[in-house]
Amino acid sequence: MKQLLTLTKLLNSNQINWALGGSTLLKLRGIDIMAHDIDIMIHESDFEKGCRLLADLYDECEVKESTIFKTKYYRKFNLNGIEIDCMCGMSVIISDTLFEYPFDHKEYNILYKETSIPLCYIEDWYVLYHVMPNRESKVKVIEEYFTKNSINKDRINYLFGLNIPKEIKQLMESFIEKHIK
Repeated sequence: MKQLLTLTKLLNSNQINWALGGSTLLKLRGIDIMAHDIDIMIHESDFEKGCRLLADLYDECEVKESTIFKTKYYRKFNLNGIEIDCMCGMSVIISDTLFEYPFDHKEYNILYKETSIPLCYIEDWYVLYHVMPNRESKVKVIEEYFTKNSINKDRINYLFGLNIPKEIKQLMESFIEKHIK
């Protein structure tokens, strides 16, 4: 968490429009999950500036081309074994469909050790983990979270309007109808 706080202070103090996602987001939302890296979404207008700031503190890692992920901007950094994945224009190919995640704004900020950390919507990562391969365990823990906490129905309805393969959308809708009041 020390790296997350350093990263947050750096980006916030430079007015970078960003938000935390991935397993670190889930951990901060109270989900018992191992977070091996820090995934951040950065608004396109701030992506290059944000990455220049990170390059001053962290070692940049080589990014290998993926046949599944077609993210517009993607850079990786590492410091003492903590990997930071910076993304903008995230896209995933699933079932011959290109799902494009529109990082448009963050849900809210959480205060952690007196530092305000902007968070992505957990609903966004529910959808993202459905379209990413081999993320079933993360989908399951988010569904457990949704059965105990509220779901942002406006956000999930917005996401369902995106280009999601029909069978995945039906799977998510079925869960929500059965388990979310």
